[in-house]
Amino acid sequence: MHEHDEANIEDCLFAISHIEEYTEGVTSSDQLLSDSKTYDAVLMNSVIIAEACNRISPELQIEHSEIAWKNIGDSGILSHMIILELTLMLCGNH
Repeated sequence: MHEHDEANIEDCLFAISHIEEYTEGVTSSDQLLSDSKTYDAVLMNSVIIAEACNRISPELQIEHSEIAWKNIGDSGILSHMIILELTLMLCGNH
């Protein structure tokens, strides 16, 4: 693992904890989508995750090939994945 990989993973974990914090108490997908500040905060943190994953060394990506690094590193795809996952959880389908 490269020296900067640990910092990038910490950035990811920090952003994930923010997403969890911001969505605490959100009980429906409509509530999430209608609260523009929370929605924007979730999207911004998904961009932080994507950027941090783009900085993960190729060696670590190969070592953990079970992770879809390319999809995570694309902030558009990641943002949609996070919003979809939250929506499914809030609707009780996950």
